[in-house]
Formats: sequence, structure tokens, C-alpha cells
Amino acid sequence: MKQIKANNRLRVIKPVLIIAAFLLMVLLFFVLFTGRASADGGSFNDIKGYERVLIRPGYTLDSLAYSYSDRYSHLSAPDYRKLIIKLNDLSSTYLREGVYLMLPICR
Repeated sequence: MKQIKANNRLRVIKPVLIIAAFLLMVLLFFVLFTGRASADGGSFNDIKGYERVLIRPGYTLDSLAYSYSDRYSHLSAPDYRKLIIKLNDLSSTYLREGVYLMLPICR
């Protein structure tokens, strides 16, 4: 009787483990090969153009990223901010008034 219960348990557990392994492989594939979002703030390959913005009093990287990320990209505002920093080769987050900044267009 105990042998029958053990065999029945194995019949149930084996397909569940196979399905779980398959789902794990599918998830791993999407994480590794679809790369839509990037931890480094986006890719230069996604940039289709640029918008020049004149820095005015009160402008910050955060305000620009939140204002333009939805309009010009598929990225979140923090990731768009990182892309602005990388594109403009900024060494600090300070923006000088009267200077033009390039905003990437990724749509």
C-alpha cells in the first residue's frame, strides 16, 4: 500500500517539476534576450534623434527627465535621466543656465 502511494506521488510531482523547469527556462530566455529595459539607463542604439533644450533658471536633470521621458522615450524618468547624463557626458548633475542640453528621442 505504501508503495502505491509513493508511485502516485511521483506521478504527480514529476510533471509539475517538468512544467516548473520549462517555465524557468522561458523566464530566463526573456530576461537574457529581450533587453527592453536596461539597468544602465538605456542604450544609444535606441536613440532616433535629439532635441536641444536651452537650460533656464530652475531646470534640473530630474525636472527634464520627468517632463520629457514620456514624450521622447519608452524609459522611466530615472532611466531617461541616466541616458541624458550619458549622452551629454555630464560629470555632475549641476546644469548651467544658458547652455543647451541634448535630450534623446527614443520613440
